[in-house]
Amino acid sequence: APDSRVRTSARAMYASADDRRGDAVTHAATTTNGEDRPLLVSGSTPRGVLVGKIDPQMRKPSLTRLAVSPLWGVALLLSAVIAAALGAASITAHRVSLSRSTPYSGSAACGETDLWCWRLEAEKLKAALGTLDEVPAVIEDEIPAVIFHAHIAKTAGSTLNRFAARRYHATCGRKGMSFEQPFEYDFSQNGVFQEIHGTSDGIRLMQEWGLHNCGLISIEQPHFSWAEITNSEAFEAQKTAVMIPCRDPIDHILSQCNFRNLSFTSIIEGKGGAEACANAMPQCQVAWVRYDHSMLATFDKVVLFKYDDFPGVERYLDDALPKRRLPLREGEHGEFGFIRTNRERDPEHERFTESCTEDMLRNALLKHWSYYRLCDTFLGDSTWQEYDSGLLRQMIQEQRV
Repeated sequence: APDSRVRTSARAMYASADDRRGDAVTHAATTTNGEDRPLLVSGSTPRGVLVGKIDPQMRKPSLTRLAVSPLWGVALLLSAVIAAALGAASITAHRVSLSRSTPYSGSAACGETDLWCWRLEAEKLKAALGTLDEVPAVIEDEIPAVIFHAHIAKTAGSTLNRFAARRYHATCGRKGMSFEQPFEYDFSQNGVFQEIHGTSDGIRLMQEWGLHNCGLISIEQPHFSWAEITNSEAFEAQKTAVMIPCRDPIDHILSQCNFRNLSFTSIIEGKGGAEACANAMPQCQVAWVRYDHSMLATFDKVVLFKYDDFPGVERYLDDALPKRRLPLREGEHGEFGFIRTNRERDPEHERFTESCTEDMLRNALLKHWSYYRLCDTFLGDSTWQEYDSGLLRQMIQEQRV
């Protein structure tokens, strides 16, 4: 369904971003003539759905057929057990998936009364997946009580904070508080944070009131500071999630150079340029202290998303936060209007050389910051993925990300 959410649970595995948007991505198990059709397509990951042949007569059972076949319900129950088992999560190379590299192809052609055939199917499935006790547990598909936004520098975090503060109640952030929003946002003051969003009064009140008044918390802080918040009395025993925006490493570091008013090309062409490239451009790095794998342990769920996927952000937060009764006026820029904090980027300052090619720089960035490895491995080319924190940390450790 176009509005379906991507959840990590025993009931539903990850779906592709195209599927969430209702694009032409096929997840049907069979064609109209009863032939097999793969559940997966390029860019998608499994859902807990049976794949195989289905007798055309089984697709639309009538009440008459149900009455004539008393064992139909038993067959349906067994098929439901198989489908539920297919939703069990395990660890694969890059995604939470089924325990095999391809979806299990059960045979729904057993017929509605052939219980022996269905029993054999269940045994084969059990052998393929192992017992359910061996499958790592995941948290229930529930809305977290509190959502944190890890504001990674230069990933449109100010825009996300402003959008959330103006669309929902209970948003608290350095770059926007729900209670302080004007009726119409003035983009002519774009970038003057202390005057239009994240005002000194708002930040002071947020600190005085405490974060227990917040449903979405967007703050810029070192990775080691999160535990102090999530372990506080207010959030004790509450389900939490952290949203981590991901941006292409090359585009991201060039944006950071621009933010610092530095010419990337001048750096790599100058003295020590090759060394700077190999060390992931330390002159340009902006607040890399805001992410480390260790911070993931302080949250129950982890949401990775493409940094400018604001429609995805809107769908996710619409399920979790109270929307304003009286919508605010957004003007010509709309609710997703970007807050610009950089000057315009100049391609002449972003040229690569033989001593620092794009591939060389990308490898250096992946080597030097775990944030880039996290996004590269667990978001990849998709735009939205949700993980159970425990499973994600286990995969990070096993894959040495």
